[in-house]
Order: sequence, then structure tokens, then C-alpha cells
Amino acid sequence: MEITYKVKQNDLKGEIKDFPIEVVQKMVEEQVHQGNKADVGVFQIDPSFCAESGGFDWTRTKEGDEFWNSVIGNVNFDVFFKKYPKKIDTQEVIPKFLLDRKRIEMLKEGMKRYLDTDKVIPVDWVAEYNELCSAK
Repeated sequence: MEITYKVKQNDLKGEIKDFPIEVVQKMVEEQVHQGNKADVGVFQIDPSFCAESGGFDWTRTKEGDEFWNSVIGNVNFDVFFKKYPKKIDTQEVIPKFLLDRKRIEMLKEGMKRYLDTDKVIPVDWVAEYNELCSAK
């Protein structure tokens, strides 16, 4: 496979400003694989642009439409990293928005478990969840 554009931190702006670099790199690779030139600027305008608009068609990837709809459409990067695990360097600082998203998911799962067993959800969980969601 030919070498494609290497996404840099300063490419993460516009509509992809909060995207992990690994996700954008995969998007650019798909863009090239489907016959377009490597152009991060397309995704800065709209990360869901199809191949005809310079992006890539989600259904034409090996991951498929459901995967990319979750990752890009629903901004659920956990789905991406489940398929493509990230090697975390112990010296790396994890961006706060990723930690916040993970905490939101943890709180939702905890609250669902409490609801399923008819337990009272701790007020501090609800307050934290609301605070994290309103900060998005």
C-alpha cells in the first residue's frame, strides 16, 4: 500500500478538532483507498463527507457503515479503539474530553445497573453526569 499523508496534531481543527489523531489517520487512509487525494481539510469541514465530496463512503470500507456511523456520526471513539486498540504510553497525557466521555459511559452503566435492581441512584452520580453532559 502506498504511503499516505501523516496526520499531525495541528490538522485537528474545525469539525475534527476533538477527534483522536488515530481516527483521522484512518479516515485519510480510507479517503485515499477510495481514490481521493489525502486531504484532511475535507474532514475539517465535514467528517462525514462521502467519496464524491472528497471523503470516503462508509459502506465501502471493511469496517462498514455501522462502525463509521458510531465513530463519526455518534462521535463514539471507544468503538474505534475497541477495533484498533491504542497503545498507551505511560508518559502520555490523555485529553480531558476523552476522560470525560469515558466517565459519562461509566456513570450511565452504573445508573443502569442501579435501575435494573431497583436501587436508588446516588445523587452525586446524577449531578456529575449532568455536569459532564452540559460541559460538552
